[in-house]
Amino acid sequence: MPASQETSTCLGAIRAAARGVRVAAARVRGAPARSLREARRLPISKSCCAAARTSCAPCCPAARVAEFRQGDAMAVPFPASRFDAAVMALVLVFVPDPAQGIAEMVRVVAPGGIVATYMWDMVGGGFPLDPILLEMRAMGLAPPRPPQVDASRMDALRGLWIDAGLEGVQTHEIAVTRTFADFRDFWMTNSKSPALGPTLAAMASSDVETLQSRLRPRLPIDSHGRISCGARAHAIKGRRPK
Repeated sequence: MPASQETSTCLGAIRAAARGVRVAAARVRGAPARSLREARRLPISKSCCAAARTSCAPCCPAARVAEFRQGDAMAVPFPASRFDAAVMALVLVFVPDPAQGIAEMVRVVAPGGIVATYMWDMVGGGFPLDPILLEMRAMGLAPPRPPQVDASRMDALRGLWIDAGLEGVQTHEIAVTRTFADFRDFWMTNSKSPALGPTLAAMASSDVETLQSRLRPRLPIDSHGRISCGARAHAIKGRRPK
């Protein structure tokens, strides 16, 4: 995920803190899982830490009161009932044990606090990189997959939230569309993803060209050469019982 999208996640948490809400959040690039906490601290990936420090502060004064830190989503380094909300942003499928990660979020949230996540629909065709990944697999390649992709299913999320003892569980599907100027823009943007980069780097240049030629007919290219791709994420939230 580009650093600019990671920064948007940080901004959301920082703005919540500006409203007096203590927020714990998590964000990773690829793997392993990291924790992000906002309000006074934000445990996150190194890339997001750097992006947040340089990008968030100029446009969000509340970022000046935030502390950016890394941590472990399986053992969040904060005391129980510390926060008003805990959020995982595009993380859950990377956590070795999703139920344990959620249990940690519940632990650090005060009674009545919110526990939430959103994650690309990795098994239902909602992942933004699916067009490329499908063609790579058709060529016999095996790009890495997150260890817990099934946790991205809406029914799986609901089960995890209910099993964690959360109340008032609500789900929502988030549909998004991104438009690229042309195929080069599409390729250069998506090939930087940790989900693709290592596999592409190990491929022969002729195989990369073959992949690109197979990919072009799959993409919705308009008369101006622009490519608009849709994606879908599943979101869920619940409250820790009072």
